[in-house]
Amino acid sequence: MLFIGNDDNVKQKNVIVKTESLERKLSSDSKDNEPTSSLSFEALSTLEQLQNQLIETEDRAQAAEERAFLAETALKEANERVRALERSVSRMESKSEVSTPQLGERNPSLKKM
Repeated sequence: MLFIGNDDNVKQKNVIVKTESLERKLSSDSKDNEPTSSLSFEALSTLEQLQNQLIETEDRAQAAEERAFLAETALKEANERVRALERSVSRMESKSEVSTPQLGERNPSLKKM
């Protein structure tokens, strides 16, 4: 292969030698990177586990929110029923006070015979 050098002269170099040296360098780099790639794989595996745990936690949180919402709704309905019953009882008490004479009072609904 011909190329122009730094001194503007045309030079020739063998490409095959460069390719072989490049292959040796790549193979040595890959051996050197094995611990790094192993650590990278472990990190990715850990990351996947953490993501799965996060998804499970989010699912549990959403289920808990749904249960809390249903419980709150049931509580509101129960409170409304209690208030309605309290009003009903207070009306019954007020009616019984009006219809029940106090001691010493006469009941106007009773006629003298």
